[in-house]
Amino acid sequence: MADVFMELSIHSSQEAVFKGVSTPDGLAKWWTIATEGNPVMNALFKLDFGPEYQWEAKIIEYLPNTKVTFLMTKASADWLNTEVGFQLERQKDSVLLRFSHCKWPDINQEYRGSVYCWAMYLRCLKNYLEQGVFVAYENRYNG
Repeated sequence: MADVFMELSIHSSQEAVFKGVSTPDGLAKWWTIATEGNPVMNALFKLDFGPEYQWEAKIIEYLPNTKVTFLMTKASADWLNTEVGFQLERQKDSVLLRFSHCKWPDINQEYRGSVYCWAMYLRCLKNYLEQGVFVAYENRYNG
């Protein structure tokens, strides 16, 4: 199994960062086209990445303004049963976001591509929270 870990500082409130990684509206600003779900423990989220990518995830860890982890329950074979997590820690003038995407079955093309995509998506999250910059889904690899 393989894991992905990243950290970045975001100059925003801890509440705003948590909303960005745990709510349907927040996730649709930087990761998905659209998302449905209720940010509570054991909630099922519907993640829309386009017509052929209607995925689902379940919240398996939830600590308000501190941590949320999603278990991918409907996704491509490589993403299925992986865990996407966000842990927040208040810093002096920013929030440290510790990102993880764990339990990948293999280090293959899908894994390598996803590592790149996560870096691009997290940059979109940072730019949205710090500067209010929204990048349309189809442009996020360049955003």
